[in-house]
Amino acid sequence: MPTVDSLIERYGDRVRFVFRDYPLPFHVNARAAAEAALEARAQRGDSGYFAMHDLLFENQTDLSRPALERFTSALGLDMVRFGRALDTHVHEASIGAASGSRCLPAGTSALCAERFTHVVAMAFSLKSG
Repeated sequence: MPTVDSLIERYGDRVRFVFRDYPLPFHVNARAAAEAALEARAQRGDSGYFAMHDLLFENQTDLSRPALERFTSALGLDMVRFGRALDTHVHEASIGAASGSRCLPAGTSALCAERFTHVVAMAFSLKSG
């Protein structure tokens, strides 16, 4: 994500990058995809989350349950645990507004800075001085 990379490079430890899942309600499989990414994190930490995240974005035309199961298998995650997590919605409290974040984007991608939300649709630039 070039915009985030530029912010971190420019501001260093004054910037904290936090990724949240905000599945939009009109995307039929978005909530299940968010749950899949969170279960990948539960099983493999942040690297598991971002590995699943990358698969989801690379294959966003098919986020059906069978597709999510293929991604889970490809990552070598525990399939039984994955199925149980999706069936029982164990990660529901970590998704979107339920996560307690003050950032409530109306679209994707969004970048939130404290109480400000910006839709990231253009390259990052800052004026010097």
